[in-house]
Amino acid sequence: MPQDKALVIKNLRKSFPGVSALKGISFDLNVGEVHVLVGENGAGKSTLAKIISGSCRPDEGEMWIFDHRGFPENPNGAVKLGIAMVQQDLNLVPELDVAGNIFLGKEIRSSLNMVNVQAMAASTSKILSQLGFSLESTRQIKDLRPTDKQIVQIAKALFFEARVIILDEPTAALTSQEFEHLKSIVSDLKKKGVSFIYISHRLEEIKEIGDRVTIMRDGNIVLSSNVSDITVKEIVKGMIGQDMSHFFPERKKYAFFGVPALEVRDVVRKGTKSSISLHVNRKEVVGIYGLVGSGRSELLRAIYGLDPVTQGEVMVDGHKLASLKPRQALRHGMVLMPEERKYQGLFLKHSVCHNSSIATLGRLSTLGLVNVKQEKAEVGLLSDKLRFNPPNIHMPVGNMSGGNQQKVLMSRWLIRKARIFLLDEPTRGVDVGAKAEMYNLINELIEGDSAVLVVSSDLPEILGICDRIYVMKDGEMIAEFAKEDASQEAILGSIYEAS
Repeated sequence: MPQDKALVIKNLRKSFPGVSALKGISFDLNVGEVHVLVGENGAGKSTLAKIISGSCRPDEGEMWIFDHRGFPENPNGAVKLGIAMVQQDLNLVPELDVAGNIFLGKEIRSSLNMVNVQAMAASTSKILSQLGFSLESTRQIKDLRPTDKQIVQIAKALFFEARVIILDEPTAALTSQEFEHLKSIVSDLKKKGVSFIYISHRLEEIKEIGDRVTIMRDGNIVLSSNVSDITVKEIVKGMIGQDMSHFFPERKKYAFFGVPALEVRDVVRKGTKSSISLHVNRKEVVGIYGLVGSGRSELLRAIYGLDPVTQGEVMVDGHKLASLKPRQALRHGMVLMPEERKYQGLFLKHSVCHNSSIATLGRLSTLGLVNVKQEKAEVGLLSDKLRFNPPNIHMPVGNMSGGNQQKVLMSRWLIRKARIFLLDEPTRGVDVGAKAEMYNLINELIEGDSAVLVVSSDLPEILGICDRIYVMKDGEMIAEFAKEDASQEAILGSIYEAS
C-alpha cells in the first residue's frame, strides 16, 4: 500500500435481508486527512463505518489499514489496528461516570490490581481540559445532556490515540463554539498524522473541516472530490440525485383568531423559578430557539407531563388539562417526538409495524386481540405515504437509518390522529432529503388543521419553517418574533442582549 495512505478499501459489498447496503464500493483515506462522507440516510455511510471499525463483517472486498491487510474481526480488533469510532448512537454505559466510560477496558489499576478511581478521574479531567471541554469527570452518563454525552464519546476516541478516527455525526448535538473546539482538535491531530473519516449531515461543516468529500447514494459512491473543487449545492444534488431549489417549502399564510390549540399559562418547572407562557394556533408552526442549556427540551417535556411542574396550567382548545400527565396530553390529541428518538421514542428490536401501531392498539383491538390485518393495512398506507426505505413494515426499527426511524415515530402519531405535535429536534441526524420530507410533512399537518411546536438548535431551520419564534435563555422566555421580523441577527442579538 502507498505510504501516504492510511486506509484502502476495494470492491466492498454488504447485504442485509432485503437490502443491498454496499454495492462494490472502493474508498481510500490519506495520512493526516479529513475525508468527509456524505449521503442520505440509507446511502450506506454507517454500514461502511461499521465494517471499518469491526462491528460488522462484509460479504466481499479487501481492506488495508497501513501495513495490515484484512478486516478487523470485532471492535477490539479495530482498536488494536489503530481505528476508533465515535458512533452516532452514543455507545456509552449510562450507569458509569465520565471517567469510567473513557477508561472502560483500559482502567488504571493499583499495585494490588484495584481500579484507581481517583487517578482515572484526575486523568479524565486533564483530557477534557486539554480538549477545551468543561465537564465533571465524576458525573454519571445517564445524568448528562446529549451534548455532554457526545463530548465524552469524542474524548474517549481521542484518548485511545487512534491513527484512524471515524466521527459519525460528531457535531449533531454540539454548539457552534464546541464545534470550533472540535475543529481545532482535529487540526492538531492531523499534523501528527492522524486521519479522519468524517460523517455529517451538516453540509456547512464540510468546507470548514474537510480535505476531500465522497458522496454516497443507494450503496454506491457517486462522486469524490477535493472539498475546494465542489460547492455545497453540487454536494446536495449528488446526494439526492436532483436539485433542491426550494429547501423550505412555501406554505399558505393564515389569519389566526379564536381559542389557541395549545396554551401554556405561567408554567414553572420543578427546580426553576421562571414562569413560562406561550400559545400555538391551529394551522401554525411555532418555534422555540435557544442555546444549549436554555431549557427548550425541558419545557416540551413539562408541557407533555413528563417532567413535574410546581405551578401553571396547560390548555388544549380552551380546556384545561386535568393533570399534567402524558396520558392526559394524549387523550387531548397532543403528542411528543423526543430529541433522543432511539432511547425515548422507539423500540429498536421491534418491527416498524409494532412501533407505528403501539399507541393505537385500543382502536385496533377487540377483546384484547389486535386485528393484525387492520394494523398492517394502516401501517402499510403510512409506509407508502412517508416513503419508508426500505418499505418493509416487518423490519426491526433498529436496522433502519435515522431518517426512516424518525418517519416511523411520526407514523405512530399519524395513526393515532394527533392534532398537536411537540417536535424536539425533528431533523437532528437526518440527511437533507429526509429534512425536506419532514418539512413537507409539517406543511401537510398544518393544512390538516394541526398545531406544531418545534424545538430546534438549527437556526436556519427555525427561520425557514416557523410562523412565530420564541427565544429561551437560562430557562426563561426572553423574546418572541413574528416571521416577518425574525432574522439570525435579531434572534441571536436578543440572546446576547439578555446576558
